[in-house]
Amino acid sequence: MIKIKKDTWFHQRISLMYLTTAFIAYAVLSKAPLYVIFLFLAATVPSIISPRHICRSVSFTKYIFFNYCGALLPLLSSTLVLTYRGIAYPEIMLLVSLSITISSLHTYVTSKLVLVNVARYFATLTSLSLAIFDINIIYLLPFTAVVGLIVGADLLPYFVNTFINKNRKAVIIGGFMALDSITLALIFTLTTLILLRIFLNIDSI
Repeated sequence: MIKIKKDTWFHQRISLMYLTTAFIAYAVLSKAPLYVIFLFLAATVPSIISPRHICRSVSFTKYIFFNYCGALLPLLSSTLVLTYRGIAYPEIMLLVSLSITISSLHTYVTSKLVLVNVARYFATLTSLSLAIFDINIIYLLPFTAVVGLIVGADLLPYFVNTFINKNRKAVIIGGFMALDSITLALIFTLTTLILLRIFLNIDSI
């Protein structure tokens, strides 16, 4: 069993508090229904209070685990944004494909199957999204960034390694918990949306 340093839990709380602040700020700015904020708080507050007990990994198959704070919580949070902003299906499919491609390239070519460089991934995805798509659908970015990392940086490398090495091992998606690249990418994207709304004053973002 991996022994986690005591101060690591403090940093987990800090990351979760940043996520909470960013989500609520964006939700308020974009006039989200109250149920969205309440659902988010219900899912997040327990993990802030006791990350040691809440930030655990859940088994979906015998070999694939999803950490609550590192994968499930970011996925839930980004999905909540879609519930009240609306899903632009053609655009979201293209953005998800783009994010998976970017995270896969960063994982295989530059990161060598290690933790994705969050800043590089975020900057690449955001700049390409703004260049290719209308700025009004950039609110899809949190969801696509999260899904892109889950699939492109974790699941695809796992399946490729399993196929090539013929040696199936367990994998934990979001294993660094609230400090994982998935959670950090979500914080970055929400912060970007907040800044765009404030400084560009575009209500559709």
